[in-house]
Amino acid sequence: MPEPVGDAMTIILSNQLSGVAATKAIEINTTVSTMLATGMTNKAIKDVLLNDLKSGGRIFGSLKNQFKSTVRNGVTYSANTSAMNEFKQAGVEEFRWKTRGKNICDDCAMRDGEIGTLEEIANIGLPQSGFSICGSNCKCKLVAVTYTGE
Repeated sequence: MPEPVGDAMTIILSNQLSGVAATKAIEINTTVSTMLATGMTNKAIKDVLLNDLKSGGRIFGSLKNQFKSTVRNGVTYSANTSAMNEFKQAGVEEFRWKTRGKNICDDCAMRDGEIGTLEEIANIGLPQSGFSICGSNCKCKLVAVTYTGE
């Protein structure tokens, strides 16, 4: 598992958020160009964009959702990285894959209870690494093999 901490995590999140903003700016530019090409006035375009912004419509609603998802995934990744560092300091060498949540994808369901070193598990794919159907929405965790709680 990569171990970005501090400034490195800030750079990763900043780059992801910048990418989302750049993509959305291009989409807005294309939308405005299309509106202009169909003969809409600047005032009508402004009204459409403001309405979309206020109502969380197609353009600005998806921007909000993308920002929220990026930040949520960054916070979760930071927590997972911190947990792995704590495990390493405690001398934990083997881990068990634990599924969590109600909607467990087939990929993760097959791995529930799987035991291995961090490197062995990482070779197949870590939770939220994108290896599975659920991708960054994965709620699975790696726990110390000696952990017996739910």
